[in-house]
Amino acid sequence: MIKKILYPKTQRLPARTKEYAVITEKLDGSNLCIFKLNDELYIAQRNNIINVGKEFDDISYSGLKDWLTNYKDFLLENLHNNSVICGEWLGMGKIKYTVDKFDKRFYMFAKANINEDYELYNMIYEEEYFKYPFVNEVIPYFIGIRPEVTKTVVIPDKEFLDKLYDKYTRQEKRKVEGFIIIIRNTIQKYVRMKNGKITEHFDYGE
Repeated sequence: MIKKILYPKTQRLPARTKEYAVITEKLDGSNLCIFKLNDELYIAQRNNIINVGKEFDDISYSGLKDWLTNYKDFLLENLHNNSVICGEWLGMGKIKYTVDKFDKRFYMFAKANINEDYELYNMIYEEEYFKYPFVNEVIPYFIGIRPEVTKTVVIPDKEFLDKLYDKYTRQEKRKVEGFIIIIRNTIQKYVRMKNGKITEHFDYGE
């Protein structure tokens, strides 16, 4: 006879759930990753990875060359090797953001690591971890963080988000593309503004 419990003990349902969602604003920008690998600074635009020190003229995002001229040395010195900051580059979308609300060009929404094959891993969307790619664990003054809208213990559905969108746009008094919903470090998007016009959110074709 073998003395062993084969089937594990069933866990008791907690009195209160610890699950919650963080809802942030989806900015109408261009996806941009900035990373340091083998002591060299790179940027990744949507379809291209560019070595900033060797291929500076290949950078295509509007205003990004001037921005990097000012900050590339700081980023090279202050990012850890194999660290990535991911965000939105503003100024090329249909929505025009005013400097009174958005005084940065780059707004971070995630951090990650990168390997020698230029593959991302350890992607984290929770803001409390955004400081760790930086040597001094301080986010530089010229980098923004995507706006947080709310936290909720209710897992949001379309009806919840429709009401929240109406409330948030009235509060902000400006155009809002939609939301990003973060649950247990996974994300989904809720989109209400396409090509500068308000539309219904659909879960296909986006």
